Amino acid sequence: SVRFGALIHNKYFLMILFASLFLAVYQTVNGTVATYYAQYILGNNEYYSMLNLAENIPQVVVIMILAPFIKKFGKRNLVLFGAVLCVLGQAVVLFAPPNMTMVMAAAVMRGIGEAPFYGCIFTMLADVIEYGHWKTGIRVQALIFSAFTVGQKFGGGVAGWLVGPLMEVSGFTGLEVEIPSAISMVKNLYIYGNMIAWALVIILMLVYHLDKEYDG
Repeated sequence: SVRFGALIHNKYFLMILFASLFLAVYQTVNGTVATYYAQYILGNNEYYSMLNLAENIPQVVVIMILAPFIKKFGKRNLVLFGAVLCVLGQAVVLFAPPNMTMVMAAAVMRGIGEAPFYGCIFTMLADVIEYGHWKTGIRVQALIFSAFTVGQKFGGGVAGWLVGPLMEVSGFTGLEVEIPSAISMVKNLYIYGNMIAWALVIILMLVYHLDKEYDG
């Protein structure tokens, strides 16, 4: 239809859509694997709740104080900075995967890094709607929000579908003592899987220039 054509010709919507898809991949991988990481790499599955708090508390705090920074630096720049911080956080874990202090520091960095995405994404969608209206003369806000939601669910679904077979291939059993190949898979998914998801967000934000073009 005409409205769907207007949607897929809105390049900035596609960038935001895929960025949210990769965020959903991160959420799914992190949510699925972090428990196993705490149990088999850190040695105590109760550490999972501590990691959750270390990530979520800074995230909430930063979202609450984000408004003046959006005005000063722009939405895209903040999301880009946040994604870079998330990748750096994963890199911190690489230096000492079993070290609880390093993993906690990485969780805090991710929490701070995620905040701009959560705080800016819906206003960025509003900008995308205005851009599409200006570009095509057709306003499709309902379709954009619907497609955005579907994209997030699709990203989470794909990530969930991939994690299962990968864990199965590694020989993962879920027993108290796990085999080395399964532990290695848990470590790689937790560190590199999350890192790749945020690296893809970085790439998309590097080509997202709507903040600069919006006034025009």
